Amino acid sequence: MTAFSIDLAGEQIVEPKTREHFQEVLGTYANGHYRSAIVMLWSVVVADLVYKLQTLRDLHQDTNAKRVLDDIANKQSTNPTRSDWETDLVREAYEALQVLEPAEHKALLYLRDMRHLAAHPVLDSTDLLTTPTKEVVRAMIRAALEGVLCKPPVFSKNITDRFVEDLAAKKTCCPMIHR
Repeated sequence: MTAFSIDLAGEQIVEPKTREHFQEVLGTYANGHYRSAIVMLWSVVVADLVYKLQTLRDLHQDTNAKRVLDDIANKQSTNPTRSDWETDLVREAYEALQVLEPAEHKALLYLRDMRHLAAHPVLDSTDLLTTPTKEVVRAMIRAALEGVLCKPPVFSKNITDRFVEDLAAKKTCCPMIHR
């Protein structure tokens, strides 16, 4: 069994902008800044989900992706300092768009919770900021890479179903394609 390499997996990130932003996650993790790595990882995952939705909308005319992006834009313009749209995005990616499996969805919700604990002081605690362990951060990075960052947007169940329907239609109208 080969050991998982964050560096090698990071090279497999589909979206170039995400791959670039992920370098900051790697740098903070490598330097032992685990709180910062978690905060950045959450931001990179959210941005990557938006990039995936934009691809689904623009290249595949996915109406669900368009609806989610429009909803997010509306929430941001209505209340630009709130970030609850991020959680809505993850929920929609799981429920409506089906780009996440149940375990990946739960892992992202855990990442979000850890991000909040790492970024916001907890006043009823002796340690105001939570610092996750190196092992926890590594596991979260791996889950984000495998569950979101290294997946192309077309892994959406909705898009896959549409491709299958399209191929079936082409088989019917163009028998030469099926040979």
